[in-house]
Amino acid sequence: MKTLRYKISAFLGKTLIFFLEKIIGLFVKNDIYFDTQKIAWIQNLEDHAHIIQQEFNTFYTQQYEQIPDICEISEEQYQVVKKDDWKFIPLYAYSLKVDSFAAFFPETLKLIHTIPNFTTVFFSILQPHTKIASHRGAYKGYLRYHLGIKIPDDYMSCGINIQDQVYHWQNGKSVVFDDTFEHFAWNNSNETRTVLYIDFIRPMPAFLVAISKWLTTSISKSLFIQNAVKKINNFEKDSNLVKILG
Repeated sequence: MKTLRYKISAFLGKTLIFFLEKIIGLFVKNDIYFDTQKIAWIQNLEDHAHIIQQEFNTFYTQQYEQIPDICEISEEQYQVVKKDDWKFIPLYAYSLKVDSFAAFFPETLKLIHTIPNFTTVFFSILQPHTKIASHRGAYKGYLRYHLGIKIPDDYMSCGINIQDQVYHWQNGKSVVFDDTFEHFAWNNSNETRTVLYIDFIRPMPAFLVAISKWLTTSISKSLFIQNAVKKINNFEKDSNLVKILG
């Protein structure tokens, strides 16, 4: 059961974000998808996507049973997905490094650190025949990036729909979008679908970037994130992760 302190903190946070988004709306275009060729760091990630794929495949093959279900960490996810349908490998949560999992992905982390103002990073794994219900992201000051890591052979069988604009993931290919538009995703194939999921502070006037950095730090200290990170740490201890990389 959520405490009164938790509820008050969540209400104040949502109210602050509501007003910040109104201000951001005055300075940015209200685009859904973004031209990946205009974001400098994306080409570097695509050029080295095979390295990220190798590290993921090694972990996935040898440590599959240790991969947490997103609903185990955040009960709010039950609103959009069924238990065991959406697994994830967290590397960063609002700029907080998840050391035990991140230790398996040293080369991936080197690439992530070339991204200005990234906040949250994880491998997002959709199980076969899964749907994530319609929802919106937390804050318009962030943009969301997906890099195709392990996409079903029939890539048209999985995708994301944002305001009736559909994108189908492909291995080694990127998409950037504003996730504060209502969107839903699905995997209708017989294979899992994995993308590298990264939130980063969107390009904006400097004062809005500074506010977003402050907000990221504040969220990282909130009860919601602290509890989530605690659950991840407990999951890591209980699952007996074994270091397999050099």
